[in-house]
Amino acid sequence: MVLTRVYSPDDFGVLGNYVATIMIVGSLSMLRYDLAIPLPKSDQEGAKILVLSLGILMGITLITALVCWGFGEQFKVLFHLDNLGDTVWIVPLGVVGVGSSFAMAAWLARRGHFQHTSLGVGLQGITQAGSQIGMSFGPLGALGLVLGNLAGQVLAGIYYFRTIWQLDRSGFQGIQFHHLREVAAKYWRFPAISFWSGCAMILNQYLPILLMSGLFGKAYAGLYLIGQRVLHLPVGLISRAVGSVFLPEYSRKHGTEESDKMAGELFQRLLLQGFPVLLLIGFTAPVTIPLVFGTEWTKAGWMTAWLTPWLGMAFVYAPISTIPLVHGKQGREMAAQLMLLLTRVLPFLILGNTWSADQVFCTFVISTTVSAVLYMFWIARLTGQTMFSICRSIGHALFRSSILLILPFALTYFIHSNWLTFASVALVAVIWLIYIFKLNHRKPSETTVIV
Repeated sequence: MVLTRVYSPDDFGVLGNYVATIMIVGSLSMLRYDLAIPLPKSDQEGAKILVLSLGILMGITLITALVCWGFGEQFKVLFHLDNLGDTVWIVPLGVVGVGSSFAMAAWLARRGHFQHTSLGVGLQGITQAGSQIGMSFGPLGALGLVLGNLAGQVLAGIYYFRTIWQLDRSGFQGIQFHHLREVAAKYWRFPAISFWSGCAMILNQYLPILLMSGLFGKAYAGLYLIGQRVLHLPVGLISRAVGSVFLPEYSRKHGTEESDKMAGELFQRLLLQGFPVLLLIGFTAPVTIPLVFGTEWTKAGWMTAWLTPWLGMAFVYAPISTIPLVHGKQGREMAAQLMLLLTRVLPFLILGNTWSADQVFCTFVISTTVSAVLYMFWIARLTGQTMFSICRSIGHALFRSSILLILPFALTYFIHSNWLTFASVALVAVIWLIYIFKLNHRKPSETTVIV
């Protein structure tokens, strides 16, 4: 909220280009070996995969540094990243920050240090926000947003490393190069197959902002970034928190009825408990975002409302999207991610030079939402859900969402008070969260129905 008052949409457009670049490179810079860290039954083998992942990360980062620091302007021209501005030199630092944080967080989750993982995420967010606000008072402009982002990554990385060093350093003793070759060969499917599905998945998430920036300007990309962040921030935080707990446990129980039951219950809870409140926040964003962020961000509220169905479904399937990896369905996962990528990119490639920015954006959202529905059904089927149970749960989630939206929509269209609408959204959200908290903390004998 504070940042939108001191930085312009152009500044956020530069930040969006920077974040998209480092996330695309950083997430793929370990050849997806980091996804294998929670899978082995032995912690010693998991430690070897972590060292292997970080070693590959260092090599990719070195190459990135040589390109960005030696051929920065050519790099921007080659990849159409002119809107990176003067931040291209920070890209290698951001890449190592993203990659190392993902790998070390995976190790901490494997070891059950979930509190430290959460503290690291919180520390990163607080440091980023504080640094970005502090740098807004100088002449840095968009560079202040980027440097603040980097500061949060650095501090979180240091915290993760310090935690691992204090709690688990004995598990890394005696690891030699031939051990790394052994685990690299054993988990060859991750760079050979999962890497390509990972490429598609990361591009799905971050390529649209680069395309918007290139076609419609960095201000439009900045509006999209804010609109997306309103919902994607809780989606990302919950996805990482829940997913980091779910994947190791699901891997250990894979092949048993208990694993399907665990995955199915998680899917139901995310859909019936989280999806409605995200729709509440997203569909009222055209009213609430201008009030909170300022009138120059009005279009970001409109974008948020359009993005809501897609990001609401992403909230449901993102924490359990690693299920195909555990099932050994890397090939099908790659095909699914390629389908998602095509449906998101084609509107820009086909219509970007002929239609208006808003028309292309709406087409992009519609095609993305349709593909997300199909992907969610596939993931849910892997959890053991039937088509009937999935459709019934979606119907229940939509019914609950409509109940939550009655009061805010009534205030908006009959009383025409934006502040009352904002207050009603906050009130309804708090009541719903209290209800969910009590529902999930009943005694087992009381929870005859869990959703």
